[in-house]
Amino acid sequence: MTYRLLADIVLTEEDCCLLSPIGEDEDVAFSDTFDGEGHIISSLILSNNNKEYSGLFLHIASTGIVQNLHITKASSAVTPTCERIGILVSNNNGTINNCSITHSTIRAIENGQAGIICATSNGNIVNCYTGYDTIHTAKSAKIGGICGTIRGKILNSYSYKNTFSVKGSSNRIGSIAGISVSNTFFNIDNCYIYHNKSTNYWGAAIGQAYKGNIQNFYYNRGEPCFSSN
Repeated sequence: MTYRLLADIVLTEEDCCLLSPIGEDEDVAFSDTFDGEGHIISSLILSNNNKEYSGLFLHIASTGIVQNLHITKASSAVTPTCERIGILVSNNNGTINNCSITHSTIRAIENGQAGIICATSNGNIVNCYTGYDTIHTAKSAKIGGICGTIRGKILNSYSYKNTFSVKGSSNRIGSIAGISVSNTFFNIDNCYIYHNKSTNYWGAAIGQAYKGNIQNFYYNRGEPCFSSN
């Protein structure tokens, strides 16, 4: 099944209160194709009701595809309670293709996971970008300009002019991903960052890496920037 978005959508706060996330449970994760057809969703406010996951999509199955969708001016709760926050997807096991997030703000709890596109990605993120976004986080959070935690692939994607505002200390901050999962292999290929900035030390590609591959990666130093661990 393919679902298509046929127009741009500007949401109100009342609209967002009535929305339910797509794929709310891992047992009923979104397993079809959602095609935004290049349209824009504006002013999305993420739900703060689920204690573990928050996003437009909560779970995408291995067969699920979200593509050609752009989100701007999204936000999460000022006082978040969710452990994993991603504006587009909280937990991705499928494919995210040709999507973007811009001019948005999310907040992560201590020891939580937050990514501008997704909190956790076990699948593929291809041809995506984020720009002019802000992540506010407490200490020890895993945060990334694309995803918080990676164990899959991020290809042909970029992160630019994003801000990581960190209260406390964390070595798991990256312009592409915050941290990789131990004993699994990740791949970041043909990606770049441009003028991101942080209030703490951070990795140009990934904050803390275990097993993985980074190639064809370009970064502009920004304010300040340190190469990947």
